[in-house]
Amino acid sequence: MASNLLIISLMSNYPRNLLLYDGDYFHITWKCHNDEFLMSNPLYKELYYSLILKYNKLYNIDFLAYCFMDNHPHLCGKCHTQEQLSDFFRVVNSCFAKKLNKELGRKGQLIMDRFHSQAIQSEEQLISTINYIHLNPYRTIARTHPENYRWSSYNSYANGVTDKLIT
Repeated sequence: MASNLLIISLMSNYPRNLLLYDGDYFHITWKCHNDEFLMSNPLYKELYYSLILKYNKLYNIDFLAYCFMDNHPHLCGKCHTQEQLSDFFRVVNSCFAKKLNKELGRKGQLIMDRFHSQAIQSEEQLISTINYIHLNPYRTIARTHPENYRWSSYNSYANGVTDKLIT
């Protein structure tokens, strides 16, 4: 068993089924290719939001928090099966890349690598992750208060604003 863990720890990309299990809470993020700010246009953030909203029920994903930055999103939620979560992001990210590439007149990769997924293993870690996600706009150069940032679930928590994506 220990030798298997050593082999896994030396791999650059862990197999997703070793990182997340059915029923896990997750924190997922990915970056735009070459760290470009391809999501800086609010229309592109709206597109990504609408794709997530369109497919989350089909793939049985519950979202608890999100924040869309200019070159990466953060998403926190619960996957009922690891396979559905992987399928969900394959479909959403593929649709997003196709539509954005067409809109921008570009070709090729939009998302730098496969999405980074981290299992959340306690209630304290879940609360900490949601806070981290909501404070992302403030940690940027612009120092935007989360309440004033449109592309976050912060106002759903802090001010009771209805957000269709939040379960």
